[in-house]
Amino acid sequence: MILAAVIAVILNAAAQSAVQRFTSAMAGKCVTFPYSFSVNAKVAVKGSGEVKVQDNAFVTSYGNVEIYCDGETRWTVDSESHEVIIEQVDAGSGVAASVDPALIISEMDKHFRIVSSSRVQDGGRVLEKVSFSPLDGTLGMAAMTVWFSTASSPAVVKASIKMKEGTVTDFSIPSMSFSQKLPLSAFRFDMKKTDSSWVVTDLR
Repeated sequence: MILAAVIAVILNAAAQSAVQRFTSAMAGKCVTFPYSFSVNAKVAVKGSGEVKVQDNAFVTSYGNVEIYCDGETRWTVDSESHEVIIEQVDAGSGVAASVDPALIISEMDKHFRIVSSSRVQDGGRVLEKVSFSPLDGTLGMAAMTVWFSTASSPAVVKASIKMKEGTVTDFSIPSMSFSQKLPLSAFRFDMKKTDSSWVVTDLR
């Protein structure tokens, strides 16, 4: 019993260290990375894109779709169909968990608690695998697992999100770059890019 308790404390400390190391690197920075994802649902979905995250603001793209968010407003833009949906950011909607990389990258310590941690081998790398559970039910998520690099440069390498209804989305992140913060305008869609051929749905 005592040994098990000691091991649990050590593993939790390692997990806290991995999270704190990454969130410290994030502080005051803008993080940019490519990613690929696969959704394990009734209809399997795969794709790839790029993300730029800064605090709770982000820009992400996959295919013809771009999502801009300045932390208060979210613009979902389909350049092929000429559509824009504008929404107020609502952390309680349950939608944010699947489209908001800030939850995984810059705000994991605000929305999740650590459940377990272990060192794992992955393609010749040693990663810190940390399992999380949401602090409340508003995100619509059941669990999240994040694999952190143990190399000198902190990074998230992989992530897996399980929603309450059972859908699992796996993310692979081959690289990350850290740069100086950008103005919030960089995370807002420029409506001047639209014309009369676009359909704009404002749900705010």
